[in-house]
Amino acid sequence: MGQLTCVWRQSIRLSLNTKLRLYNALVVSVLLYGAETWTLTKSDEQKLGAFQMSCLWRILGLTYVGLTLCPAERIGDEPDSAAQHLHQNQ
Repeated sequence: MGQLTCVWRQSIRLSLNTKLRLYNALVVSVLLYGAETWTLTKSDEQKLGAFQMSCLWRILGLTYVGLTLCPAERIGDEPDSAAQHLHQNQ
C-alpha cells in the first residue's frame, strides 16, 4: 500500500473511481489471496477492517486529526469490509 502513495496523491490526474478500482485490483486482491484457508477470528476481522479503512482514508486524502467516531461508525462496521467478504466466500 505504501508504494502506491504516489498514485493516491495524483488527485488531479486520476478520478476517485479509478483510484478505487486500482485499490480493489492491486490491494484487496493481494490481501485476500489464499484467504479461503484462513481461520478468521474477531481480532483478525477488526485488523482487516482497520487496514481497509486506513487505505481508503489515504486514497481520499483524509486525516484522523480531531476525529471522533460514533459507535455505529466504528471501523469494521462498514457493509463491504474485507472481513465480510471473507465470510461470504467461506
